[in-house]
Amino acid sequence: MAKDYFTVSDFYCVKCGNKGIPVARKMSRQREEGHLKKMHCIYCKMETNHREIRPFDFGYTVEDLREDIANGVYEGKQYETA
Repeated sequence: MAKDYFTVSDFYCVKCGNKGIPVARKMSRQREEGHLKKMHCIYCKMETNHREIRPFDFGYTVEDLREDIANGVYEGKQYETA
């Protein structure tokens, strides 16, 4: 019987930059680095895009996300729904 290995991906809101709900994914079902997923933000109280950041990826980090938010990369784009 084959074993299913899982990793936990952290999701960060592109509006407020806070860490959202983590998601466990099978190794065979991983998404690309920096994947966007529409989820409910527990801090903004609305559905926004969340950037997926995995602990073993070194290309896009939480600091990069917070810098993009501060520089307005996500401003004016339709990333949220009420």
